Amino acid sequence: MKPLHTACLLLSAFFLQTTAVKLTVIGGAGPNLLLCSALVLVVKAREPAPVIGLCVLTAVLQELCFSLYAGPAPAAMFTACITTAFAGNFLALEHPLFLAGLTVVQTLLYNGVLWGVSAILGAPYDFLYVLRIQPVYILYNLVLMALFYFLFLNKTEGRYSR
Repeated sequence: MKPLHTACLLLSAFFLQTTAVKLTVIGGAGPNLLLCSALVLVVKAREPAPVIGLCVLTAVLQELCFSLYAGPAPAAMFTACITTAFAGNFLALEHPLFLAGLTVVQTLLYNGVLWGVSAILGAPYDFLYVLRIQPVYILYNLVLMALFYFLFLNKTEGRYSR
């Protein structure tokens, strides 16, 4: 993806996550635009290192602007992006089935790391509460990734294409 398109996607995810997504929350959970955008960008990138850096930087800025703690989201974003890049070496992630599986695993990984680091920093969230809302997060992120698949990955020439 071109650098301008990458920047526009991350910038729109940055602003929409804290504004428009709040209108679609069900049961305390909504889609994670930044996570889904990062997954698409890492899958599509020929060289994922700069994309991972931009995604982590966007997560840092989002935490500094809108969160109580600075640190959990960048750690979770870095973990999700690195594992996506690693999985891309072994799986054809542009395939819808693998992309759906990747979305489920990365949503759970992201939210688990986010909860773990937040708990270390003193957040009052109970693990059972976080576990209870995961199905809603997964469903939202699967719908969002399906949309991103048709917008960005359907006819891709990414690093995993033949």
